[in-house]
Formats: sequence, structure tokens, C-alpha cells
Amino acid sequence: MGLCKCRQVTTLFCFQCRINVCDNCIVNKHKTCVVNKYMQWLLDSEFDPTCRLCTGQFSPDQPTIRLGCLHVFHFKCLMDYAASLPANTAPAGYACPKCQVPIIPPAEATDAVATECRKMLANAPWARIGVSGASSNGLSASLSAAAVGSILPTAMGGGAADRVQARKPHVSIAVPSPPQAGGEGSSAVPDPDDDKYARRSVNERFNRVVSNQLEESQKKWGGGNDNPASGLRRTAIVMLLLMLIAVTTIELLTRAKSSHHNGVLSPDGNPHIRTG
Repeated sequence: MGLCKCRQVTTLFCFQCRINVCDNCIVNKHKTCVVNKYMQWLLDSEFDPTCRLCTGQFSPDQPTIRLGCLHVFHFKCLMDYAASLPANTAPAGYACPKCQVPIIPPAEATDAVATECRKMLANAPWARIGVSGASSNGLSASLSAAAVGSILPTAMGGGAADRVQARKPHVSIAVPSPPQAGGEGSSAVPDPDDDKYARRSVNERFNRVVSNQLEESQKKWGGGNDNPASGLRRTAIVMLLLMLIAVTTIELLTRAKSSHHNGVLSPDGNPHIRTG
């Protein structure tokens, strides 16, 4: 789960923009983007940003429709696909060509994506019955709830109705709205969420690793470059290493020179070796 730009908790993720999105953001700002669950993006981040019916690219001048399963098609392509099915097909028989989920959203789906889908399908002859049925079911449910709410206090009496009203919990949560762009309180600092999931180049990754190592070494040796104690400590360590290397080199050269003039190692002084 994550927060979208409008500060709504959501489990949906835009594969192309690489940000969390809610249903309102999908309808208003990501009409043709590939959207799915965030966990699905973690499993496989590959996507195909084309219409699955005509394999064509989406363009602003071509109307598109997003189904309840979040798949996007050209509106004309979807209408042609529905017209190719038998005329006696039931509303539930019109399914998504990709995942076989019903094209007409169910009555209990009240999110922005389902509402926008019903609005676009309202004038389609094959979907008119299903869309009107879903709308009537939702209206009946809301009317039934309103009728029960109005009849219950009357049937229970004034005192009982007051007790029911008193028992209703009232919770109010103040959620601060994000500052508008260009208005008071707006900031020119870029949002780090914009490039949080951007692909990094090899140079950027290498520079990041080197900078992290430098920061760790500065913390380990007692501060940064401005600390004189850390500079003296590093200088002493380097000088000690140079002295050890010089002493080791001189010792090796001395041993090599002495072994060259040692008669024990000469073949003439070894009785087991015959020369000449």
C-alpha cells in the first residue's frame, strides 16, 4: 500500500509513471497508462502500453475506455469487439478480451473507474440493459437504506430514537490538504516520489556507492575533511605503511644479496652434485 499524489491510500501502481495512483487519479491523470497492483509490479515490471485489440498506440485524439479490471482499450475497438459477439449474448457474457472479467461493472462497484466506465457504456445498445440494471440496483439499495433510516425512529418512538442517535459514534479527522502549485505555501523543491522508481544508470549507481563508502569512512575515522585530528591520523597511517614497505624491501634485497655469495648454496660445495 502507498499514498498517491492526492494523499489517498491505494494499492494501485502506474507502471509507466512509476508512482502510486488511486481511482480518481487514474480517471483524471492516467487515462491510458498501464495500471495494476503494486505487488504485481514488484513481480514483473514489464508492460505493453498498446491496445490489446488493435495493438495500436494510444493518442489523445482517440477516445479510450478503462474497464473495471484496469485494462485499457480504444473505445471504437471495444465497440467493434462487442458487436462481433452474438446478438443474444447476456450482459455478463460481454467480457474483457484480456482477462475475461465482465465489461459492465457490477452494481456494488462504486469507485471512479467503474463510474466512468458505466458513463461511457450508457449509450451502447448491447450494454444499456446491464448499465441500467446496475444503476437501478444501486439506487434501490440507497433508497432502501434511506427508508429504513426514516422509518426506524418513528417505529421506535421519540425516546428510543434519541437513544439511537446518542449512541452513534461521531468521529472527525482533519486531513491537511496539500498546497496548490503556485499558491501560498507552495515550494519549488521537487517531490522525491517523482523519480523514486526511476531506472538508474551504471554511473549513477557507482557514484552512489562511492559516496556512501566515503560517508561511512568519514564517520568511522572521526569526522570529515574539516577535522584536523582525522587528517593527522590518516597521514600517520600512510607514513607507517610506507615505512613498513621500505623496510620489507630492504630486507628482501639484503637476503637476496647474501644468498648469492653463500658457498653452501654453490653447486661446487655440494658433494651430491657432479660438475664438469
